[in-house]
Amino acid sequence: MTIAVGAAAETIDLDGNYGNAAGCNYAVTDNATSDELLLLTPRGVSTYVTECEFVTQSISTDGSRVLSATCTHEGETETTVRTIRIEKAPDQVDAYLIFDEDGTMWGKVGQCS
Repeated sequence: MTIAVGAAAETIDLDGNYGNAAGCNYAVTDNATSDELLLLTPRGVSTYVTECEFVTQSISTDGSRVLSATCTHEGETETTVRTIRIEKAPDQVDAYLIFDEDGTMWGKVGQCS
């Protein structure tokens, strides 16, 4: 797979940033203080060791977003390509669930204040 250098990043329609407590703190301070960090922004998703930027998106019939992303990882020099699925949390109107390409849930994120 070839990735064009300088390709425009995809953004998703979100009303601000969404994260857990550590992720919302990271959005404000740019300081990762917890390995529990999970942050979803219109441009990408971040964990304590991974930063992913959205490249393309598709919206499935159930309303979930399937995104292709380029990711960098702490301690590694290469960039990887990953598929990420984002869906509205069924129990909270203003929250999202984030899944990896193998269906593993990264976590649930709520809107940052």
